[in-house]
Amino acid sequence: MACYKIEKDSIARFKNFDTLELAQAYADTLGVGFVATLENVQDFPPFTRTLADDMRFSKDLYDSFVQGNRDAEITPEESQALISTLGTLKALVDAGAVLEMIGFLQSLVTPLARVYTTARRDLDVLKIQSYIDSL
Repeated sequence: MACYKIEKDSIARFKNFDTLELAQAYADTLGVGFVATLENVQDFPPFTRTLADDMRFSKDLYDSFVQGNRDAEITPEESQALISTLGTLKALVDAGAVLEMIGFLQSLVTPLARVYTTARRDLDVLKIQSYIDSL
């Protein structure tokens, strides 16, 4: 079995399939815009995520969230609005609760404080789903 990269918006997940056609069929079940490409002719062994892996991923995701806010030059008022609304997210990040982060993010009514748009939320959810769904 070969390993295929299934990608959308430069966010990749890796899965083993017998053929590219099977990999693309799986990619199609994920929604519009997912593309499968051969990553390696040998399969990748399953990856067992540890709490440390989940915490590292969560922190990296949160750091990218904070950087996105800084890039958008949020105001102190917007920052306070985000902090009060997203306090639960920070607690989930600190706990490495990756699965729970998806539900929390999907429950948010966007945009938040002008800067956390539906597109940003959907990209964060895609990153989490790709992390969880990879080998």
